[in-house]
Amino acid sequence: MSFLALIGDVPDRARIDEAIRDVLSRAEFRPHEPTWWQQFTGWIGRILAGALGRIVSWIDLDTAVGKAIVALLVIVLVAIVVHMIWSLVHVGERAKPKGPSAVLDATLPAAGAGTRELEEARRCAASGDFAGAMHALYRATLFWLDERSLVRFEASKTAGDYRRELKVAESRRSFGSMVEAFDPVAWGGRAAAPAAWERMRAAASALGDPA
Repeated sequence: MSFLALIGDVPDRARIDEAIRDVLSRAEFRPHEPTWWQQFTGWIGRILAGALGRIVSWIDLDTAVGKAIVALLVIVLVAIVVHMIWSLVHVGERAKPKGPSAVLDATLPAAGAGTRELEEARRCAASGDFAGAMHALYRATLFWLDERSLVRFEASKTAGDYRRELKVAESRRSFGSMVEAFDPVAWGGRAAAPAAWERMRAAASALGDPA
């Protein structure tokens, strides 16, 4: 038996080229795309470098005054860049949406915490504080799930993290429905209406939490 018979049909050049193109089109072989921050800093750098070059060309660098002016300009430009970076970082920190820590204490829930939060949710709802009721019910549900080892409570986790931990599909759907009612109030700034509270309460009840 010949060697070609052992290995089967040899692909032609077109198939080889197609296979190579398919491999090279994968993400790991594509050139790295610069981030928006890298593009922005590069653009700022080019503008400042061009401006500094034009200004320096007008200054007589052979004199002490000219050298002092250039040094002052460099210091001013560095200060401007540092201020811009600081401002962007500061604004970015302020613009970050409040995370779970705004709703949850970072410590692990104590025994019976779910029951206490559920009582708080009912008390808030009875007094017309539906936003407080929804926040308390969210905490109560997480604590209730943690007590039954259905999820592992961590204040840094998102609702999506908890939803993925739930192994039963029906539980994931109920938890998702509860979060859909809660998120616009918790993070979207929407007013907590009685209807939103009822939707969240019904979803928590379907999950098994005795809301």
